[in-house]
Amino acid sequence: VSAIGGCFFSSAEDLFRAYSVFVENHQVSMDAVAKSLQENAKFAAFVKEAEAKSPLSHFPFTTLLSLPMNQITKYEKALYSILCY
Repeated sequence: VSAIGGCFFSSAEDLFRAYSVFVENHQVSMDAVAKSLQENAKFAAFVKEAEAKSPLSHFPFTTLLSLPMNQITKYEKALYSILCY
């Protein structure tokens, strides 16, 4: 079990750096997607088809783009759950 924490912390710096870049650019990405959905019929059709075929079809594409930001808060709970075993 102690090795799991070591694995997490050995990659934590890279993980948090990636999350920082993701969060910093999230609004720009969301704006670009919104603009592309309005102005590019091919892209809008692709997204609509992909949403319909996805096992996560109950989530719009733009919601899925935000999910990684929600994950970071779950790491502590996941590590604690692992330690309980």
